[in-house]
Amino acid sequence: TDAENLAAVLQKEFDKRPMEQRGKSPVSIEADPGTNTLIVSATDDALSEIEAVVTKLNEMEASGAEGREIRIFPLKVARAEDLAQTIDQMFPEPPVPLDPRTRQPRPDLKPAREVVVRGDRATNSLIVDAPSKRLAGFEQIVKSLDQAKVSNEVVFRTYKLERADINALAATIRNLATSGSLASIGKVASAPVTVSMDAPTAC
Repeated sequence: TDAENLAAVLQKEFDKRPMEQRGKSPVSIEADPGTNTLIVSATDDALSEIEAVVTKLNEMEASGAEGREIRIFPLKVARAEDLAQTIDQMFPEPPVPLDPRTRQPRPDLKPAREVVVRGDRATNSLIVDAPSKRLAGFEQIVKSLDQAKVSNEVVFRTYKLERADINALAATIRNLATSGSLASIGKVASAPVTVSMDAPTAC
């Protein structure tokens, strides 16, 4: 994990706290580029939160890779660990490629996971490591799913569009959901239908 990037991200998140809380529990996070370490001045409670975040980030794949960005999304309603697991299923690991000659699996050629999501229980936040171009669409997904607790009946899918206009198709699906046309015949949909778009990747 790149210390300078992480220091900036963490400091920004802690600076969002109410002024009274910042006064009682000040947090200062700086980076030492030479050793790629964080220099933290904070109370014990804040230190525990920071340590939990750093531990998770160190476990995440491809942190700090070119064109990638780490972002923290604080949640208001949903539980971070549950939502992280749910979103993780939307961005599965790529399959292991096969050797064209032997047809045997080649784990060494497997590309890195594009989107890595972890939930931090202490701050009830999602920690996301993803290509910068994906984060705008990802923020929409998080906001949609943080409106209510996720039901066990809800299923998440991502679809790559080849020819259809992404905005027009999203509008059509929303209209069908609003009118109840997507519910099974004779049944009422038990969960709302949410459609989020990621224009850079047409998903």
